[in-house]
Amino acid sequence: MTAQGALFGLDQVSELPPAKGDDIARRTAAWLEKSVPENTRKAYARGLDLFGEFCDNHDRPCIPCDADTLADFVTWMTERVTERGTPPAPASIEQAIAAVKSQHRTLGHDAPDGFKAAAVLKAYRNQWAADGGRVRQAPGITRAELMQVVTHMKPGETPMDARDVALFLLEFTMMGRRGELSGLDLHDLRLDDEGMMIYIAQSKTDQMARGDVCAIPYADEPLLCAVRAVKFWVQWLNTQGVTTGPVFRPMSSDGRKLVRHGRSKQRGPGRFTGAGINEMVKRRARAAGLKKEISSHSLRRGGASASRAAGYDLAAICRQGRWKDGSPIVFNYLEDDVDRWTGNAMKGVL
Repeated sequence: MTAQGALFGLDQVSELPPAKGDDIARRTAAWLEKSVPENTRKAYARGLDLFGEFCDNHDRPCIPCDADTLADFVTWMTERVTERGTPPAPASIEQAIAAVKSQHRTLGHDAPDGFKAAAVLKAYRNQWAADGGRVRQAPGITRAELMQVVTHMKPGETPMDARDVALFLLEFTMMGRRGELSGLDLHDLRLDDEGMMIYIAQSKTDQMARGDVCAIPYADEPLLCAVRAVKFWVQWLNTQGVTTGPVFRPMSSDGRKLVRHGRSKQRGPGRFTGAGINEMVKRRARAAGLKKEISSHSLRRGGASASRAAGYDLAAICRQGRWKDGSPIVFNYLEDDVDRWTGNAMKGVL
């Protein structure tokens, strides 16, 4: 079983005899593929590749498979070593199980019972934690660190710096996902007396693509103002004759020209991809001298934590970042980054 080709039965569609009319089966499979976020598709493809390898090595049928095969697959996964030379994280195994079950349903089979697989994974999770395994999370970037990175760039001198400052500040202020930033088009931006309204066509918690609007207020500190930074970047785009299409675009190595590469599977060419945004954030953070390992998600988390430190509650933060109401993920961010000390039950007691 290969990765992307096996997803949604695309490999099976290729074996169908030519249709008399339109090849509707292939078009249906393509729509099914697009129904799942790109990052999820890639993760599921990796899981299916591993499952295919396991089945080939142990002479097991892939799909459909039974509960024992799925449990044995989990055991096999726990005995592997990652590219970093460490045991696999339980979350990666859990994702592979989900991929196998999802593929069964997509191809019209009942998903195998996961009770045994879950039991094996639970035992492994406990052992992994006892052996020192820890869940890796991108740390949030603080306001001071954001200022350090932004002031290291020169948006007035190099267009790429103007783009990257706008990306840093907008992702932090809207508590955005990199896919949301990548998907923005110029017609999604609307100025308001209070700041800027950002229309988000689709997000992780808006799988039906109903759309959402995120309000970005003017910042008191001009150097950290996402509205001013985005306006400055868009004005430069206008000087290049760009008035429609993606807000954030790939640029030449000298940072002065737009280029056409950077294709997003869902939104077309000429767009700065989520992966490209993530690599840019890491590179800029290193160049500015930040000691901790920053990723694009650090801006989303950092915006939430900064908002909490400023006194905003969980509900307001979830609305701004398009998390589900009462999200335990956000709660954990705020607990780890802010509340653990500001709301500590022993602070001032002794």
